[in-house]
Amino acid sequence: MYTLSEILHEAQQDFGVAPLDSELLLARLLDIRREDIIAHPERPVTVMQRDDFLLDCQRRSRGEPLAYLLGFKEFYGLPLHVDRRVLIPRPETELLVDIARELAAGMSAPKLCDVGTGSGCIAVALAKHLPHVRIIASDISDDALLVARKNVHLHGVVENVELVQSDLLEQFREHPFDGVVANLPYIGRLEHHLVGKDVMEYEPNVALFGGDEGTELIEKLFLHIAQLRHMPQWCIGEMGFLQKEKVEKIVRRYLPHAVINFKQDLAGLDRVFIITL
Repeated sequence: MYTLSEILHEAQQDFGVAPLDSELLLARLLDIRREDIIAHPERPVTVMQRDDFLLDCQRRSRGEPLAYLLGFKEFYGLPLHVDRRVLIPRPETELLVDIARELAAGMSAPKLCDVGTGSGCIAVALAKHLPHVRIIASDISDDALLVARKNVHLHGVVENVELVQSDLLEQFREHPFDGVVANLPYIGRLEHHLVGKDVMEYEPNVALFGGDEGTELIEKLFLHIAQLRHMPQWCIGEMGFLQKEKVEKIVRRYLPHAVINFKQDLAGLDRVFIITL
């Protein structure tokens, strides 16, 4: 038999795993709170539990994201299922939820489309904070939609969120939406050397790269919007912080009368386009 403190020390000594990470991994394995580990370091663990824990720590030391090992990531104050089928939700993406909530606040029953939903993080967060909203959340990946479905059920928003497999807005030419939210891949393949090794090796490339220059899918999105039978009132989306001019040119090409604005993230970088139609 071993104790919690002994195997935590072993993990940090042998694999260099950060104390917080190792404590979270151990708490998940034992199905207890991290606070319980801190309060009762003398608690015994079995040899099998120790071995499973050290295996997780070894994976973490090799760069596997903590969120995948834990099986969840918090987004907008909500725990969400994540695994290697979906991109791990980023804190900066919460800005999209903030803006969408503001734009939809004056609508009695807004109808929104969440394009490239991935884990469903945006759709679920909006449904939790806009009780009368109706959202179609789409993704080209069936695997991603399976993860999104788990999160929709986890947070009880099945009545608000419909999940649909679609290449951007391809399936929705006749749908009337009040607004479109898009968190599409925007890293250029020519910039792959700037992406962290752990991200490249573990997160799905289809959710990272938006063509050679990164704006290919954003351009395709606005082409689809221009072809909609019912024009939405607005479209917002995340972009790379150096893509402001490219996005503006794309919007002008397909929607010449649109009003274009940009919002910076907490780091002061251009992060979100806000298009009023």
